Formats: sequence, C-alpha cells, structure tokens
Amino acid sequence: MTRRKVDGELVRLKCRACGGEVSHLVPGGDSDMATNGLGTAASCSTDRVALGEMTTEEWAAGEAGLASFEGRIQSALGLHDLKVVPFLRAEKQTAAKAGEPFPLFRSRYRPPVLIYRCPCCGVGEAEVVATMSIAEFRARGGEILIDGNVEI
Repeated sequence: MTRRKVDGELVRLKCRACGGEVSHLVPGGDSDMATNGLGTAASCSTDRVALGEMTTEEWAAGEAGLASFEGRIQSALGLHDLKVVPFLRAEKQTAAKAGEPFPLFRSRYRPPVLIYRCPCCGVGEAEVVATMSIAEFRARGGEILIDGNVEI
C-alpha cells in the first residue's frame, strides 16, 4: 500500500492564559482532500509532534472524535503527554475601508491571528508566535512522530 505523503509547516503556539509554549504541526496541501482525515497532536513537555490518520468514525464525530484520536495516538506511540490542538478561530486584523485604494490597503494589511485551544492547560487560547518549515523544526531538535500510513 502506498503511504500518504503529507506536507506542512510547524507553528509555535503561546497560551494567553498559562504562558505555555508548544509546537504544532499544521498539515498542508494543494486541496482540502490532501489534509482530510489527518490528525495531529503536540507534547507540552518535549518538542515533539505527532501525525496520524483519523478513523472514519473519529473524523465524523467532531470534538468527541478528536478525544478518541488523542487517546489512540497516545497509546500507539506510548506517549501520554500528546494532546490534540484544536483550531478555534481566526481573529481578523485588517478591515478594508470604504473607497480605500487597494495599494494602501495592502500596505497596512496584517494577516488574521490564528487561535487554538492550549493543549497544556486545556482552557486557554494559544496564538501563533513563530512559523517554521519541517526541516527547520527538525534542525532545532524537534521530532515528528508518525502513526499509520502517512509520511512527511
């Protein structure tokens, strides 16, 4: 069976509540189909992230499915500090002003701030403070763990 090749980037998240920092793998691809059904988890105690495929039931179950995936990947990899990092929302930073010329808007444009639930405290909101490639993450000592029929 051919392994599913996954691209993506790593983001460093910092919690607004507990101040904890964690790395998080954000799978990417040319379309939603490239990332459909993928699950990731992060460790708050080490610079490890995990990637795996969710089951059809986990994918369909929404939030409850994320909890099931988290438990399954923890067991499969033998690491019980791996936590799913749910995306909560994007906070818009720049609004266009009526009649504003596009070059002016572009000069003041700031991308939205992506907000995730903090996997460390479980209640805080974490935002992206840095972005890096998979190669950069590994070069600085980060580890990507794989479960299932996927590869980086």
